[in-house]
Amino acid sequence: MAATEHIPYGAPDDTRPGEQLWALVDTTVLVLTIAASSDMLVKLGPVQTLSWLLCYGLTLLRIGMIFPQFLALAARNKIVFVYPFICLSSVLWSAAPSESLVGGIQLLMTCIIATFLGWRYSLTLIMRAVAVILSVAAALSLLHWATGIFPWPAFTRAGGLAGIFSHKSMLGLRVLIAALAILALWLMPARTISRRSKRWLMIAMAM
Repeated sequence: MAATEHIPYGAPDDTRPGEQLWALVDTTVLVLTIAASSDMLVKLGPVQTLSWLLCYGLTLLRIGMIFPQFLALAARNKIVFVYPFICLSSVLWSAAPSESLVGGIQLLMTCIIATFLGWRYSLTLIMRAVAVILSVAAALSLLHWATGIFPWPAFTRAGGLAGIFSHKSMLGLRVLIAALAILALWLMPARTISRRSKRWLMIAMAM
């Protein structure tokens, strides 16, 4: 929703002096956000929470570096922030104000991170990241099913395969999202995503 000319820095593979570090930081935020929000780290205990805190901190740092531009971006897309601000305002009448405050802040930060990443990267790159990261989650789940490599049961008490997730429904939903992302990438023209990349995605779809 934002015009590309408002982006004050280059793509993640930028080779300009000083830009490579920040490109790495932005890529870290992208990968950790997708991984943490998919709950593929939930079995790792504090790693899930630490990943979110790192996403919060790095995003706020990057926004602080480009605050005027990000403020203009937020103003152009203010409709995105209506819902989290309503949730924050519910603290005034909530029966559990502290829980409402925490939930509202988390939702607001989620919107801020998503807005930053949607401004920083193209939709195609985000789709590729979703497909790759969730395919890794599927591969690790299959590996756990075949070898029991991780120190927790591969199956739920009900008997369904959960893999690296806490429940079979989580695995099923994430695999469905990965399949839809791969299908969307397959339908894109060759000038957007190469045929070679599409062939590699056949392995991910098979998983």
